[in-house]
This record gives sequence, structure tokens and C-alpha cells, in this order.
Amino acid sequence: MNGSLDKRLLEQLAELAVAGVPLESGLRVAADEVGRPRVARDLRAMADRLRAGEDLAEVLISTGTGTAPFASAAIRSGIAAGDVGCVLVELCELERERRNLRRRLAASLAYPLLLTTLLVGLLAFTCGVVVPAIRDAYTDAD
Repeated sequence: MNGSLDKRLLEQLAELAVAGVPLESGLRVAADEVGRPRVARDLRAMADRLRAGEDLAEVLISTGTGTAPFASAAIRSGIAAGDVGCVLVELCELERERRNLRRRLAASLAYPLLLTTLLVGLLAFTCGVVVPAIRDAYTDAD
């Protein structure tokens, strides 16, 4: 599953868990509503694994959703505490904050990177064109 699908799936799982809807049936409904056959197949496979009694954390880890080391531990602790919905909501918030931080960091580094590139270009031009011209002018003056 790709990153944007993982994010949406985690958000939908959080909404289902908070609403008290059984995740297995919620995944089946989501599979029926999604327009992409591969995604629907993956969602149904997840639902089948949950129905078979497999741990939600294991299902999410094996599909690549919430694979950060702390995410699986957080999901397991949420299951043990009986409040997996709250944990999934918090994981969604953490993921959203991580994306925002990454976006802000990239934006913050763009301007200095542009200035550094221009400075290196100006330095190369000066060393390659201006300095030899001045050197030739002084050599010709002698």
C-alpha cells in the first residue's frame, strides 16, 4: 500500500474504532466502496485476518500501515487498554504533524539552498572569467 492510502486507511480505522464499529465489518464496507480492485482485495484480506483472530497490530504491520516502531507498540497498548480508537486517532495526529514538519523543513531550507547555489555560481563565474581577465589586464600592462 502506498503512503497516502496508509494514511487514509489509518484515519478510517480510527474513525471506525472510535465509533465502536467492528473493524472487520468496517473494512469489508470500505472494500466494497473503494474504486480500486487491488485496494479492495487488500482491505478484504485484512478483514479476513482480523476475523481469523489475528492481532490488529500484526495486520497493520504486515500491510505496511503504522510500521513505525512506536506505532505497533502503541496499537498493542491501545488494544490492551481497550481504547484502540484513541490510539489510532493519536497516531493519525502524529502522522499529520510529521508531514507538516517535513513540509515546513523543506520550505525553510529552500531559500538558503537557492542562495548557496547562486553564490557558488557567482564564485565560479568570478574565478573562471573575471579573475583571468584582470590577471591578463595586469600582465598586458607590464
